[in-house]
Amino acid sequence: MQKELQTKIMGVKDDRMKATTEILRSMKILKLQAWDMHYLLKLQALRSEEYKWLWRSVRLTALTTLVFWGAPAFISSVSFGSCILMGIPLTTGTVLSALATFRMLQDPIFILPDMLSVFAQGKVSADRVVKYLQEEELKCDAVTQVPQSDTCYDVEIDQGIFTWELETDSPTLTNIELRVKRGMKVAICGMVGSGKSSLLSCILGEMPKLEGSVRVSGTKAYVPQTAWILSGNIRDNILFGNLYDKEK
Repeated sequence: MQKELQTKIMGVKDDRMKATTEILRSMKILKLQAWDMHYLLKLQALRSEEYKWLWRSVRLTALTTLVFWGAPAFISSVSFGSCILMGIPLTTGTVLSALATFRMLQDPIFILPDMLSVFAQGKVSADRVVKYLQEEELKCDAVTQVPQSDTCYDVEIDQGIFTWELETDSPTLTNIELRVKRGMKVAICGMVGSGKSSLLSCILGEMPKLEGSVRVSGTKAYVPQTAWILSGNIRDNILFGNLYDKEK
């Protein structure tokens, strides 16, 4: 039961953190469109769901702790009561020996609830890591590299169907037809969440392709909405692993 609760807690926590991150990144748009109260209610609903599962976990932990902390006294009472009912004489040596034995078992019993909770949390975290490591790799042939001499297009997408979730029945992008001639400047416009970044991910080959073909001619560079900076100096971030050419 503790494992199931931890799984639920981690799931709703991921949903809340994902929504919070998206809201913070798009705060300017939310303010301009006066969507702040709508998304505030959405966050409160996610927080209430997380609170519900946290409260269940805390109650289970409290009940488990109460049972284990009360176990030594309960066992002592039952043991001595049973001896009295069965007519077994309780001498000083017998009582002290029994109490010493119960005292030796008391500390391991007290630690057991915390160990069970930590073990459940570790099992859930390990399962999430294993699930991530066992996910399918992106297909190397998702994007076909075409020589510039064979086509006049830099980017071609024919009948493309793409999705972020392979298990879903509703693909993220369907029936994508795109042709960008060499030298063209193209701006992709649309509402928030309409799939602009997903379309760029298709061209980069970072979004799973279900059907269709993607052909790219020449080199490509991608500048994300949020800058990703290497832990190094400015030169390392510009070269991005390439050798330094002083003439360039």
